[in-house]
Amino acid sequence: MKLITILLLCSRLLPSLAQEEDAQEMDCNDESLFQAVDTALKKYNAGL
Repeated sequence: MKLITILLLCSRLLPSLAQEEDAQEMDCNDESLFQAVDTALKKYNAGL
């Protein structure tokens, strides 16, 4: 029973620790954002 309780608590804590608190909003029309996503997609697709 203690093991289940510990696992439940850990499963609730881990996602909250992984979230980035200082996220920034980006404008979808930002050219540098477009270039970064384009480059990332090209590198990802090249690896497939």
